[in-house]
Amino acid sequence: MKKFFLVPCLLFMTLSAVYAADTDTLLVQLNKKQYHPGDTLSFSCQIPAFGRDSVVGTLHLILENIHTNRRWRYRYPIINGAAGGDLVIGGGIDDGNYAVNFEVQQRFFRVEGKIKDYKTRLSPLTYVVMIRNKPGYTDKINPDPDGSFRLKPSYIEDTAYFIFAPPKKEQGLFIDIRTPIDSVFTPYASATKFITVAAAGDSVPLLAPAGYHFDMTKVSGPGVLPDVIVSGKTKKAVERFNEQYSTGLFRNNAYLVFDGLDNDAISKSFNIYEFLRFQIPGFTATPDNEGGYKLRWRNTGVTIFLDEFPVIHPNDVYIDPSDVAMIKVYQPPNPISNRTGVISIYTKKGDYDPNPGRHKYKFKVAGYTPTSTDWN
Repeated sequence: MKKFFLVPCLLFMTLSAVYAADTDTLLVQLNKKQYHPGDTLSFSCQIPAFGRDSVVGTLHLILENIHTNRRWRYRYPIINGAAGGDLVIGGGIDDGNYAVNFEVQQRFFRVEGKIKDYKTRLSPLTYVVMIRNKPGYTDKINPDPDGSFRLKPSYIEDTAYFIFAPPKKEQGLFIDIRTPIDSVFTPYASATKFITVAAAGDSVPLLAPAGYHFDMTKVSGPGVLPDVIVSGKTKKAVERFNEQYSTGLFRNNAYLVFDGLDNDAISKSFNIYEFLRFQIPGFTATPDNEGGYKLRWRNTGVTIFLDEFPVIHPNDVYIDPSDVAMIKVYQPPNPISNRTGVISIYTKKGDYDPNPGRHKYKFKVAGYTPTSTDWN
């Protein structure tokens, strides 16, 4: 089976002003102290001991409005003793004083889990990691006798989709996972800087309250992301589902839409590609030598998305037909791909999943903050 590995690459800016921490444990640089909406808050951190010992870790950055106590949390990989990023200040940030808290954790991103009612016949367990707009990868693990497992540490930016599957189809696979960097921890090093945000032409006195104290143990992490549910009442279930879970370019009108909520044709199919083969004129799904499928739509290729994450190697074992809520099909050229047809498969979730406890084997997980992102 092919594997794709992610190679981390961090870019750091030369900053115009330097405000260092009190000791050499954590050195912090900010580009300035006073900002306006639309400005970029650029920061760079050095942890000398991590660089000397080739230790990787995680930098948690928490901004706090010291007047209202509203907080924003971001996290960045520490590699070769360094971390950095840019936050573009949005118009929704109120004028005022803000604490910029830097907390160093001696852990890197990884996923740990445990299989409920684990049986050794499930080994090895294959897992697939799908990442938006980036190559994903697939690998195998052999869980401990009690079903526990730990995946390799990895650099994942933004969010990723983890899907687990046994070597043969098993009903009722139920897995609990966690990301240890979201656990409560005692920081290896900490630093706090104070900044102001004000509308252009205005100014806010820079405050550095002597009594300010930030407690990292009271901050919860993003971890495994929940589904956000906003239910409608008048439209068909699949129409409401489409409005709630289709985003960005996937909101464009599709050539075909298949309903897996009120129609059982998908759930009764042998596998998802067999269903599509009989429903889409000119679509073919030919098994390959690696346990997957070669997909074609007339004279073009086909790109598969699962919950809007690209599927690198189409394989029916990762998509249970009974889990499918909706399938959207886009002819080429389309807003998502100019060269291939696009099939976007959405799984049941939230109020649209009548049996949420029957199995749990796929997870959307928050990774590291993109190097440049919005603060809003």
